[in-house]
Amino acid sequence: MMFKKSRFNLELSLEGRRYLYNSYSGALAELDHLQFEQYQKGDFQALGELELWLDMGFLVRRNLNETKMLKTAFEKKQIPLPSFYLTIAPHSALQLRV
Repeated sequence: MMFKKSRFNLELSLEGRRYLYNSYSGALAELDHLQFEQYQKGDFQALGELELWLDMGFLVRRNLNETKMLKTAFEKKQIPLPSFYLTIAPHSALQLRV
């Protein structure tokens, strides 16, 4: 199966160390020089522990539409289901006959 870098990844360098942060999952990892080079080149098989990279969100399946995934998650949070209420009120001109 083919993978790609997540569009939510941020590559950071600080005091000679290299970090990878995924803004969607909130995952943060420090990479050694070799891992960073492999990641940069797209040699994901050489990274090892692919499931961990996928779980943390740094890699995603090539056919995943991350923009659509984010939009769907955002829209679900707009109307929380437990607080959704529907009120049905009869029109004032409605005449009930008993």
